[in-house]
Amino acid sequence: MFAFVLILASNKDLRKLKVQVSDMAGDSVKYTESLYCIEGNEKEIRNSHSWVPAGGPVKGVIAIAHGILEHGLAYDECAKMLANNGYAVHAMDFKGHGLSSGKRAWIDDYHEFVDDFVAFAALVRNKHDLSLPFFVFGHSMGSMVTHIAVNKIPGVRAMLISGFPVHDGPGASSLFGIRSLYFVSQLPITPWLAKQLAWIAPEADTAPLSLECVTSDVGMREKFRNDNRRPRGFIINKTAAALKDMQAACIECLPTITLPIKYIHGEKDEIGYYSGSKFAYASVATVPEYKSVRVFKDLKHECINEVQPARSLVYADILDFFNHHARFQRTGSFDQRLSSGAVSALPLPTENEGWQSRVLVKCV
Repeated sequence: MFAFVLILASNKDLRKLKVQVSDMAGDSVKYTESLYCIEGNEKEIRNSHSWVPAGGPVKGVIAIAHGILEHGLAYDECAKMLANNGYAVHAMDFKGHGLSSGKRAWIDDYHEFVDDFVAFAALVRNKHDLSLPFFVFGHSMGSMVTHIAVNKIPGVRAMLISGFPVHDGPGASSLFGIRSLYFVSQLPITPWLAKQLAWIAPEADTAPLSLECVTSDVGMREKFRNDNRRPRGFIINKTAAALKDMQAACIECLPTITLPIKYIHGEKDEIGYYSGSKFAYASVATVPEYKSVRVFKDLKHECINEVQPARSLVYADILDFFNHHARFQRTGSFDQRLSSGAVSALPLPTENEGWQSRVLVKCV
C-alpha cells in the first residue's frame, strides 16, 4: 500500500518530502517517487513516479502523461503490470496536479505542460540504456500533450493514446453540469466565450468532470472520490480555455505525426467521444501498417480502470502493442518509405545531448 498521503499545502512542504520510496508492487517491481524542480526555478516542483523491474532486464521505457484532474499514481495498476513484463514505466504529476506545485487544476498556458513533458521524457530517457525502445503513453488531456510534444522528443519508438478527447462529450463539457446545456460547448463561438469567461472569472467553475463517465467500476469511482491527491472534480474557466487552446493545437499537429501509433477508446465514453480517436487515426501521417484504433465495447473514458474482466482485456491489448514494437525491426516497406522521405525518423539522443529547452533536476 502507498507509504503516505499528503494534502498539498505549500512548496516548502513539497521540498521536505524530497524522495519517497515505497514497495507498492511487491518483490518483482520497485516503485519510487521523486521530486524534481525546473532548473533555475526551485519553486516549480514536479512529482514523478517510477515502476521498474526489480530483478530482470528492462526491455523498454515508457513515459506516461496523465489526464486532467488526476495524477501519475492513478496509473499504478497498469504500470505494475507493464513493469512485471519487463518495462520501466515513468509518470509525472503535471503542474497543479498530484504532489506537483501550482494552483490546483489550474492551466494558465498549455505550452507549459508540453514543455514539462518534453523535459520529463529527457529525464527518464537518460535514466536507462539509450538503445532501449522508448514509448510515450498519453491519456485524455495527456494524450493531447503527447501529440503536441512528441516531435520534440527524439528516439520515440511508438505512441499509445487513450481516450483522445478532441470530440467533447457531455461528461466534462456540460456547463455547470447541466446536460441540457451541453450544446453550448459545441457552438462555433465556444472557444471565444471560454476566453472571455477565463478573463472575467478565471477561478469560477465551468463544468464538473463526472466520475460516472470515467469508469463503470463503482469501487474505482469511490477510490477516486477518496483520493487526496486528486484535485476537486470541477474544471474551472481558466483551465477550460487552456484546454480549448490545447485541443486546437493538437488537431493542427496531427498531420505532422508519422510514428507508429495506436488509439484505444471506450465505446461509451461521454467525456470525449470515440469519434475523436477515429478522426485522429485518419488524420495522422503514419503509414497504414503502423497505425490502428480499437474501440472497446461498453467501456467508458478510462479503459485501464474499467471493470473486470474488461480491464484485463485492455491490459493485454496494451502489453501486446508495446511488446510488438519493442521487438519490431523496421524492415521492408517501412524502410522504403523512410528512404523516400514519406516517413520521418527522429535521431536517437546521446547521453550528454541537450535536446530540450526545459530541464528537470532533483530538488535539494
